[in-house]
Formats: sequence, C-alpha cells, structure tokens
Amino acid sequence: MAYQSIDLGTTAGDGTGDTIRDGGDKLNDNFEEIYTLLGTGTALSSGISADATVITLIAPTISGVEAFADNGDISNPVITRTGDTNTGIFFPSENNLSVTTGGALRTTVNSTGLVVVGNVTTTGTVEPAGDTAAEDNAAIGYTSTEGLILTGQGSTNDITIKNDADADVLEIPTGTTNVTVVGDITSAKTLNAAGDTDAGDNAAIGYTSAEGLILTGQGSTSDITLKNDADATVFTVPTGTTNVDIVGVATAATFEPDGDTAASDNAAIGYTSTEGLILTGQGSTNDITIKNDADADVIEIPTGTVNVTMAGTLDVVGAVTTAALTASGIMKTDDTTAATSTTDGSLQTDGGLSVVLDAVIGDDLFMLSDASVIAFGANSEITLAHVHNVGLTLTHATGSDDYPIVLQLKSEENAITANNVIASLEFAAGDSDGTDGATVAAGIHAIAEGTFSASANATKLVFTTGVSETAASSATAKATLSSIGDFQVAGDLVIKDGGLIGSASDLDALSISSGGVVNFTARPTFAASLTIQDGGSIGSASDLNAVTISSGGVVAVTATTASSSASTGALTVAGGAGVAADLSVGDDLRLLSDAAHLSFGQDSEVTLTHVHNDGLLLNTDMQLQFRDSAINIRSDADGDLDINADDEIELNSTLIDINGNVEISGTLTQTGVATFVARPVFSANITVQDGGQIGSASDADAIAIASDGVVTFTQAPVFPNGSIDIVDIDLDGATEMGAAIADADLFMIDDGAGGTMKSVLASRIASYIGAGISSAADNITGGDSAVTISTTVGNITLDAEQSDTNIILKGTDGGVDTTFLTISGAAAGLATFNAGITIGGNLIIPDAGNIGSASDTDAIAIASDGVVTFSQIPVMPANSIDSDEYIDGSIDLAHMSANSVDSDQYVDGSIDAAHLATNSVTTVKITDANVTSAKIASSAVSTIKIAADAITGTKIADDAIDSEHIAAGAIDNEHIADDAINSEHYADGSIDLAHMSANSVDSNQYVDGSIDTAHIADSQITLAKMATNSIDSNQYVDGSIDNAHIADDAINSEHYAAGSIDTAHIADSQITVAKMAANSVDSAQYVDDSIDTAHYAAGSVDATALGADCVTAAKIGDNVINSEHYAAGSIDNEHIADDAINSEHYAADSIDAEHYAAGSVDATAIAASAVGASELNVSGNGTTSQFLRSDGDGTMTWAEPTSVGIISVQDFTSSGTSTWSRPSGCTKVHVHVVGGGGGAYSGAGGSNGSPGGHGGSTEEVIDVSGVSSVTVTVGAGGASPEHTAASAGGTSSFGSYCSATGGGAGASTVGAGDASNGANGSGSNGQINRSGNIHGPLFGTGGASISDWPTQVTTTGVLGSAGKPGYVYIVNY
Repeated sequence: MAYQSIDLGTTAGDGTGDTIRDGGDKLNDNFEEIYTLLGTGTALSSGISADATVITLIAPTISGVEAFADNGDISNPVITRTGDTNTGIFFPSENNLSVTTGGALRTTVNSTGLVVVGNVTTTGTVEPAGDTAAEDNAAIGYTSTEGLILTGQGSTNDITIKNDADADVLEIPTGTTNVTVVGDITSAKTLNAAGDTDAGDNAAIGYTSAEGLILTGQGSTSDITLKNDADATVFTVPTGTTNVDIVGVATAATFEPDGDTAASDNAAIGYTSTEGLILTGQGSTNDITIKNDADADVIEIPTGTVNVTMAGTLDVVGAVTTAALTASGIMKTDDTTAATSTTDGSLQTDGGLSVVLDAVIGDDLFMLSDASVIAFGANSEITLAHVHNVGLTLTHATGSDDYPIVLQLKSEENAITANNVIASLEFAAGDSDGTDGATVAAGIHAIAEGTFSASANATKLVFTTGVSETAASSATAKATLSSIGDFQVAGDLVIKDGGLIGSASDLDALSISSGGVVNFTARPTFAASLTIQDGGSIGSASDLNAVTISSGGVVAVTATTASSSASTGALTVAGGAGVAADLSVGDDLRLLSDAAHLSFGQDSEVTLTHVHNDGLLLNTDMQLQFRDSAINIRSDADGDLDINADDEIELNSTLIDINGNVEISGTLTQTGVATFVARPVFSANITVQDGGQIGSASDADAIAIASDGVVTFTQAPVFPNGSIDIVDIDLDGATEMGAAIADADLFMIDDGAGGTMKSVLASRIASYIGAGISSAADNITGGDSAVTISTTVGNITLDAEQSDTNIILKGTDGGVDTTFLTISGAAAGLATFNAGITIGGNLIIPDAGNIGSASDTDAIAIASDGVVTFSQIPVMPANSIDSDEYIDGSIDLAHMSANSVDSDQYVDGSIDAAHLATNSVTTVKITDANVTSAKIASSAVSTIKIAADAITGTKIADDAIDSEHIAAGAIDNEHIADDAINSEHYADGSIDLAHMSANSVDSNQYVDGSIDTAHIADSQITLAKMATNSIDSNQYVDGSIDNAHIADDAINSEHYAAGSIDTAHIADSQITVAKMAANSVDSAQYVDDSIDTAHYAAGSVDATALGADCVTAAKIGDNVINSEHYAAGSIDNEHIADDAINSEHYAADSIDAEHYAAGSVDATAIAASAVGASELNVSGNGTTSQFLRSDGDGTMTWAEPTSVGIISVQDFTSSGTSTWSRPSGCTKVHVHVVGGGGGAYSGAGGSNGSPGGHGGSTEEVIDVSGVSSVTVTVGAGGASPEHTAASAGGTSSFGSYCSATGGGAGASTVGAGDASNGANGSGSNGQINRSGNIHGPLFGTGGASISDWPTQVTTTGVLGSAGKPGYVYIVNY
C-alpha cells in the first residue's frame, strides 16, 4: 500500500485539506502497514525494539543469513547479493568493517575513519567536516570559519592542482604562502587583491581600503600600459609621471572631473561644488560648440560672449527656468486639440508636469498607464492606484497600525435629520436595454437615525441591491447595521456548506454544515441584538433553514442529528453555553467530561462533580435534602456520612452490607433475622452490658455474656459455611502439623445429619477419592465452586485411554449447555471448535498441511516452501486486491472481463496506431482543437474541406498571392496601404492639378530658380520665408525700426552710447546685484527706510551692527533661545510659567524635605515599593506574612496575621473574570473593589485631548461562611484610539455583593480649546462607596491628557493614553 499523506490544507481554518476523520484514517492505514510488515498486524514483532533514536532488529535475516559471521574475508564476505559471493561486506576484526567487490578490497571503516583502496569517484558532492592537521600529507577539510581546506606537503610544492593533461595549473611552493599560476588567469567574476603594492614592483596588483585597486609597474617608457585584444595601446602612464595618455576616444558611462578649469584652457571639463559641471573652451568663432551625431551644431556659445545659440527647437524634459519660458502672468496655448493619448493635445511633455498651485481640468482626465497612480500628501503617503482589469486600490504608504487608511464621504449639509442620507457608495453597471441612464446594481448608504447635534450623530448603514435610476421602488434595505451594533437582514443569512462565521482572532467561531448543524467553537456573545425577520432562518447553502426564529422569538434548530459526543448533534457548542431561563431536554443529558461539574445557585455554592470511574461528588458542607431540611444526607467532616431524618430511616434490601463501624445513638430495633454470609470483622469492640444478652425476637437470650467474659449459647451455634477459619480453632496448639499426612491422621467431616461433625481417617478419604477417579462413570466436580487444574512444573495431560474416545470441553453459553471443543480420538486428534477461533499469534501447520472445512478439508494447502494453493478460486472482499499484489505481466486477456478496461487503466501515451482498428477513430473521438498540422497529410485538404470565409489573412503565407489571384477591379482605395504607391507606379503625365491636394507642393518640388516675382503674391513674404542673415542695413528704411522690431535680450552694452542711460530708462526693480559692479553702491545711494529683511544676506548682521536694547521680544523667533543664552542666575521665579517645570527638569537629589509644601505628598506621589520599614520607623523587616499594626501610641510593630484573625491576602489585577475560593477556616472577607479607568480622548484638529475619568471604588466586610467561591470581575481600562472616540473603563465586582463602575471616556467634542474630562465611576452596595479612585495610580486611573503627554502633540492633535485596569483586593479572615 502506498504511503498515505494527510492534506493539511492551504491555511488554518480555510476549509481545505482533510477532515480529522480522514486524517486519522490515513494515520491508521500507515500504522497498519508498519505493524503488518514489522509484526503481527496488531503488535510489533518481539524481534524489534526501539528507543528514542535507535531501532534494533534482533536476529535479523539478510540474504538468508540470520546472524553475521565474526570474520569473513575478501573472497567470502558475510553480507552478499544473491549469486555474487565475492562482493559484499565482511568484518575482518573488532571495530572494523570492509567492503569488497569482485574479490578485491575497496573500503575499510575503522575506529579512525574511512580508508579507500583506489580512486574515489562521485556523481554527488564530498562534504568533509573538520579541520586538517599540519602533518597531513594530502587532506581535505572544512570548518565553518575557513570553509574548504586543502592541506599537503611535498618536497617542491605543498599543493599542486593539475589539469586533465596532467599539466600543472596552480602550485603552492613548499613552506610558503605564495601561489604560482602557470598559465593565464581568466575570471568571469572578480579577482580580489588584498594588500598594497611596493614601489619596486615590476608588475603588481594590489588593494587597500583607502586606495582601492592598485596597479603598479615600471618600464623604460611607461610605468603602466593598458592594451586591447589586438595588442594596441589604449592608454599609458608615462614612466615617473602622474599623467594618463589616452590613445583613442574616451567613452564612459560617467566622467567625474574634480576641480575648476582655467581661463586659458583650450578645451577642459571641470567641477566645483558651487558651479557643478564646467565646460571651458576658446576658439576663433565659438568658445563652446555642442554637436549631434551628424556633426551638426546644436548649441553654440560665441567666442567671448555669454550668449547661447540653439540651432533647433528647445524640447524641455525637466523644469524650465529661462526668461523665455517663465511668465509673470498666465501662460496659455490657443490650440484646442483634444487629448486622446500622451502624444496629442494642446500641451505635451515627454516627462512629468509639476503644478505648484491648483490644477483645474475642464473636461476628462485620462490616466492611460495600466499601473497609474494618484498620490496625495507632501510625502505621497496616500495613493490611489489603477490595477489592470481589476479596479482601483487606495493605499496608505506608512502601513502602520497608527495610520489607518480612510476613505471619507463627507456631506456639507448643516441640518441633518432622521432618515437623511448622509453619503452613499453605489455600484453601477452598463445600461443593457436602454431604459436607464445607468443601472445601479447595489449600494451602501449612511442614513441618520435621528437629528444630528454636537453630541449625537447616530447613523446606520443600509445595504441595498437590485436598484436602478428608474426602478426606485426596489431601493429597499436588504441589510441594516444600526449605530448600536444591530445587524438586520431582510432575507435569509446564507453561508456556504461548512462555512464559518467568526472574528479576526477566531475565524471558525461558528460553522454550519451541509446538514444544517450549527457548531459554536466558543460560547457566543453578542454586543447588541442579532435580528432576522419573523420566521426567518439562519442556515447554510444546502440547508437554508437550519435555524429558524418565529415571530414569538422561539429559536428552533431543524436538524434531528442525535448526539453521541460533544462534537455531534443538531446543535454543538465548542465553548460554554449560557441559558437565562429554563432548559428542557427531551432525551438523555450527557456530561462527557471526566470532571464534569453541575453548579447550583447564583454563586455556584452547590456543586455536583463527576469523579472519573468513581461516581458523583457533592461539594463540602452541602447536603442532599428530601421534603424538608430535616431529612438529608450530608458529610460534615472528611470520612463521615450523616443520614438525618426527624422520624424514621428505613433501609429495605435483601442484603445490607455494612463495612466499618456502626454507631447508633438511639435504640436499634431489628424485626428480622440478621444473617452474616461471612464471618463478621469489626474494627472495634462490640460491647454489651455485664450479663447482657444477644438474641432474637423469639429467643432474646440466645447469647449471654457474663461479667467475666464467659459466653453462653442457649442453642448450639450455627455458623455460615466458611465463616470459621481453621487457624481460629485450637487444634494441637493451633499450629500447622508440618509432617506428611498419614493414614492414621483424622479429618473433621460433617456427617450430613443435622450439622454434627465426626472424625474420619485420612486412609478412608484416600480410598474414596481413588475409587471416584478410577470409575469411568464418575466426574471430577467442584460443586458450586470453580475447578482449577494447574502445575508449576511439567505437563498437564488429559488422557482418554479408551480407543476412539474423545476429549470434550464443555460449558454453559447463556444458560445452554454447549460443547466448545471436541478432540476426536477416532480421527487422529482432529479438533472441532463449535465457533470461530481467535489466535493471538501465528497459526502454524505442518509442511504440506491443509486448511479447510468439514466438506473440503484441503481448501487451502501450504507446501513446505510456503506456496499456498487454493482448491477453489477464492472470493476476495471488494477492493481488497490492489496493484501491489499483482506480479508484473501476470494479467493477460483471459483474466479481463468485457468492458473492464476504460480510460483510467491506460498509461498516457500508451495507445499508438497499431492498437486502433481500421475506421475506429470517428469525429466524436477527436477532442476539439486536437487535429494539428502534423496530423494532416500533404495535399489532404481540398477545396471542399475548407469552409466559406475560413481563410483569413493569417492563413495566407507571405508573397503567396500573385497577379493571377486578383480579380479585375478587385483592388480599391481601402486595399492600398499608406505610402505603398511610389513614383514608379505613376504613368508619365498622369498627375494633373485635380490629383494634387491643397499644400501638397513644397520647396522640394520646385526647380532651383523657377520662382520669380510674378509667382509671388503681394504681402506673401513673411519672416519665415527669409533665410538667416539675408537682411542687412541696406534693406531697412530710415526710422523703420521701433520697439516692436527688437527681440528680447538683443541689445547688449556695445549698442548703448556712453551716458545714454538715465533713470527714466530703468524699470522699477530691474537692477539686481549681478548688474552692479563691486563697491559701486554706498550709503548715499540708499533712500531712508528702503532696506528691509529681504536685503540682508545670511549672517551679515552681527553684534557690531546692533544698537543697544534694539533686540526686543518681537525680534526673537520661537525656540531660538537655548541654555547658553542665559546668564548665570538670570532666571528667577517670575520667569517660570505655571506648570512649566516637569520631572525631567529636576537634577538628581535636588529636592529636599524643605521643598515640599505641607500636605503636598499624597499616595499618588509615592513610587511603588518606595516606603519600607525604615521609612516608617519600624524596627526590622518582619517575616513572611507579617503585617504592620499600630500600637495606638504613634508607633507600629510587626504582627502575625493569626493574632488578628487574618488568614491570607489576595489581589486580582488582570482584566476579566476569576474565581475567589474560600480558604479553609475563612468566615469573613474585607473586599476593596476599584473600577477600570476611562480612556483619554486624543485631540483632533489641533485641539487638546481630555483625560478619562477614574474608576469608582467600594469597600465592604462580607460574611462568607455559607459560600465556597465567588466570581471576581476586574474592569478593563478604557481604550484611547488615535483621534477617535475613547471608551469608558469596565465595571469591577465581587460577585453580587459590591461593585464599582469604570471611569467615563474623555469627551470627544472636536473644536477649539480643551474637551471636557471623563466622569469618574462610582461604587455601590459597599459600606464605603466612592466616586473616583483614591487608591493610587496603578489601578483604575483614567487615561492621561495633554499635560501628562507633552511629547505626543502632533499636527492633528494630542495622543492620549488608555485607562488603567481596575482591581479587587481581598483580606481573608
């Protein structure tokens, strides 16, 4: 059988993978196969033993050898392959194992390792483990730090690596660390040098961490020469210089110059940190010329000028900051071309487009990339990304729990009243029939549940389906989630078969099977109502009404599955189940836990517990009561059972067995006869008064006991059989005789005549027994007792001496006398069993023996060689024989029935043409698209095989259609591709004016000199028609050049006459620093008050420039004054703002007693464990469990709890419920209960947060003598989510005795100023009830506000903290 692997599924709880039953079935199959192979099928063989790491086979059999010989040799190994006697394993001596092949020694494994004789060849890897040693001649090793290690030693080399031709490739000379490479070094990766080179090196490669790769050489012409593959020099470093001579063109991905260029450089590239890349040159026409690949000028800087001449169009990829493209007003284009792609429209850019302010788009915005993204925020932390063929994804890049992703639909309506729709999210599809503008398939709507105000904004979510613009009447709620958490579904709530309903932490909290069985993995708790329609159902895909709820609220589970375990039945709950009212069970109620517990009462003071294999246990001090409290059964102490009745206790039975003492405080009246079936044994004395009597109703003085202890029977006593032990009878000293029984010895025997005893000789008993055994008609019987025949040594022989007699084993089966086994004396001991036989071990029959039935004794024959022969064809159970049981090739055609082989039996690819009958492959046998070109014979497809319109363009080979294939007139305009007609296709003179479109003739069509004045219309020569430099001064009419004719930046300094520029020629704000010569402006040029902040350079105003007292508070920026600006002692009391000094401002040990105001230190100011015995002026530290007690005179001393009745102290500090169990002897408790603190509100919109309220507290002394345990609840601290509403603290309680509510949440009002604090909780039912916790900061305090968290202020408000959990403190008395 193949190994059975358990399918674990994809992920936990996803519904995939094997069920637990299927997985267990596979485990059983695997173990059954192991137990069958290694044992009897139900137990492992006694020849197999195992511990945690080793499986030991005792006397294993390998190739027919049950034990291995101690020695063996090369020619006679002890473990061999059948038929190959000189190949195998032998053991030459102790701790040695050798392998031989063909009579030759190959490998020996001894205590020092593995010795191989000959070469080691492996197709895998050799993985050494361990270091080599210095004395190794030739060794391979490995350590985790050094990796692969080769170690050797020879007279010339320690290590030599050779190639396939036995030529040396790499040598390590003996005793050196040098490596000699005989040939070239070629590396597909890197050659890593380590260490500097030396000045005297002729040719060396080195490396240091500071210099990087180092090449060092020395030659008569060059120190370093790099050559190419043709042995041509690429560059050289001339001998003794630092120059580099490059022979060809220098091409590099980057060329990084370092340093400025000089004015005299003819052609230089430089770089400085301020100027960046510098190009410097000087030529007769241009200083710098940039050319393209066609050697045409692109950019020119004319010699001696700062002008830039561009020959072509300026296409800007990045930002443009030139004067020509920077406008102080609006930059626009009059082109109205619509944009349908990235290469058309009025404005195009090959790169990005940045807009500093708002961008307004009057029509559609197309994002044409399949992964286009719209980003929001200064850091683009929010993105809306297009997912191809899926939709849009909204992502928060931070990905932290503190920064959730929020998509907010906001209504600006000021007056929102009940049932107003605040926002909707609708899902639409295309209009299929033209009746709707768009069909809205479904929607989610936020609808107000009441009129909105500053403190109330209850909103529900309504889910609608199947609605549209015209079918408005169908816009009804299919599901509604109310503001308090109710979820209402208009129809059934359906999940898939076996589907799950759960939470984020427990995905399979509730599952519904296909049969409708509902299974809760834990006790379900709903924070609010779960509502379905009257008579509605909850179910699965296959059982829609698994759970129904009537209009009267009755819940019915429709499945009728019986329950046989905790996980079966119509309703299963994996956790607990709470029932507030009565629970009725129509059939059995099973508590399946071995420690099942039934509790009664609000505080579970009465419990009935199942004790495994023992019974039921009623808890201590409780009683089982009948009719009234006076009639009960109880146990007041360990070992005691009290049965109480105010009148009579009646025990009715045919036998009452009392083991132990019987104490009777009143009169015991016995109306019947007390008969002991065995000798009574009393653990204490039975005492009657001196001269008292024991008797019956008719014979009161049957037994009289005198004061001296003499017992007198009025009648001869009758003792039950077996009630008197012979050791209790004083016979010859009451000792065992010791000697062998002799014929003269006497025995006591009842003579059967009324209970009298007589003596009988041992010889008579022997004669009687002998005569009984020798008589064939007599039986050996034990009467009512069992007869046991046993022996400790030797055999037990049952011998039926008479010829052809049987040995019969009989018994009683259900009251019927039944023969179980008959061993026939007439049939050579044939054993016949009345029923089947169960054999715990092997069933072994003689060689050539048979197994059969009464009618066919040789149905199964087993030969001495183990061959099993059936006299009839055996009938096997269905599916009991699989492929493993068949011998290869044993099944031929005669063994197979008609139609027994279908497609599952054929191996893929096993049927070829020889297996197919002629004409057996019809159309229905061929799967669509499976006849490929390889299946069609050449020329097999004729015209009639081709369907009309079946030949498309992809079916016609290139150049396959010639002119003869084209019908006359078949080619019209749409058949001719663009640019397909060239000049050779036109007949001479065939093109006239009608064939030419407007603007189709340009300068290329004109013959040089063919256009004269007559061809040019008036006013048709524009600037674009004139060549560069074609107009000189001769063409200008005097006075014809005015302002409009002069291009921007066209007039340079040489065009101005000396003194021709005065104030009127300079526009306001046009003289910048770059326009002024150094030191050309002094104070005379400044108008009073004309210099403001913008005119000062950074750092230009120092102390000498400031007048006395001119720096006022208004001149000092926020957070610019540090500690070094304050003079020593300059800060006194009036400079410090209220609440400005926090704990971090105090130096260590700087606060002494005189700094504390009277009454300023309360419990909240004292750190945990800060006050010890020494601080309280108490001598010593006391011992474990002692406490401090006031002596009434102002002193305190250590006292033992027992001195004031304290048994123990307990505190409960973890949120949730626990159980307090009453300690032994405890009758009262002093309980202090504190509710959880409310969470602080985290301010939003720049407002401050508000702290949560403190939990309330209560104290009470409670009498607990009548209870065994009480449920303790510790309220959780309220949460403080970031910038959302906080939650209140939880209520703490000690059962129903007393409780304290949690503090309120910090108010979540958003707006200017601080929000209000959360209200304090309050205590109830205690003797002392307080509003707010006064017990210290560790428990029940509300979350902190802004004053406690100054470092948490963010741009969106203040982050608060969660409230502290409550606690319950209990002193047990």
